[in-house]
Amino acid sequence: MPSTPHFSAEHGVGRSKKHLLERYGDVGRIAAMRRIKAAFDPAGIINAGANVRPLEEKSAS
Repeated sequence: MPSTPHFSAEHGVGRSKKHLLERYGDVGRIAAMRRIKAAFDPAGIINAGANVRPLEEKSAS
């Protein structure tokens, strides 16, 4: 059975591997993470930039 790329992290991926989450992570899950982050932290000040880009920020890739 061919292996499918996947990404897992119990405590988040952090700043250094955020680009890998966006490249290999599930698009729907990432979108949900971004919406949840925006709902709980609309100013984007809690752990800024550690896991997902803010909703309005465009990907660099």
